Amino acid sequence: MKSRLGLLLVALVGIALLSSGGARSAAQNDAEPLNVLVMLIKKDHPFLKYLEDNYRVKLHLAMPEKDKGIPGVEAVDQCQVILLSQRRQDTTPEQTALLKKALLKDRKALVGIRQASHAFNAWPEIDREVFGATYKGHFFEGKDQQTVQFEPKGKDHPLLAGFKPFMCGDYPYTYTNLAPDVEVLMTGGLPGKMQPIVWTRVTKEGQRVFYTRYDEDDLVKSEECRVVLARSLFWAAGRDLEKARKK
Repeated sequence: MKSRLGLLLVALVGIALLSSGGARSAAQNDAEPLNVLVMLIKKDHPFLKYLEDNYRVKLHLAMPEKDKGIPGVEAVDQCQVILLSQRRQDTTPEQTALLKKALLKDRKALVGIRQASHAFNAWPEIDREVFGATYKGHFFEGKDQQTVQFEPKGKDHPLLAGFKPFMCGDYPYTYTNLAPDVEVLMTGGLPGKMQPIVWTRVTKEGQRVFYTRYDEDDLVKSEECRVVLARSLFWAAGRDLEKARKK
């Protein structure tokens, strides 16, 4: 009996120590800057300054260079989330392999803006394999009659709280074959033909993906849009945005 009580006591102490260590690790994690691999069209985009001014982040830039693909993607291993807004960029075989490993094998968190669904020439399947939808080009039908709206799941979604929908620049894209784990939060287009504009995806492996058809110009003109994208970065990485906010 004494032996069993001793073993039980040791087990309880071990659990307490593990729980304490886990709590310290979580607190330490929230205190550290969020490492973001930035793959935008404009390396000096104002949104990056907005992030650095308001949140504890460390930005790792990966920008296209002629005949060099996208130098800087090597930093993906030290980043918790990728911010992607390239458009049919060329990548070297090594860069393509690294990005596929990060997103398909390591299940790295991803936030995509506009062109992200067709970001790489060497990997056209990224739309379906990672974002969970098939990209079909622009939706120009009835351009002057198009509207934008919250979907039922988006109206009270914390990522969009306080956001007032507006038509994205250059109109929606057409997306089909949405994966079962895609949750559409906002749509735009025509009645009966609304297209996904904002969605989240949480895969069975736990990978978190956020996509918005809003573009880099929309980020410049809309404070709300900047807030939503900042929220999405921390949501995708599983981090507490408020704890990362600079006072």
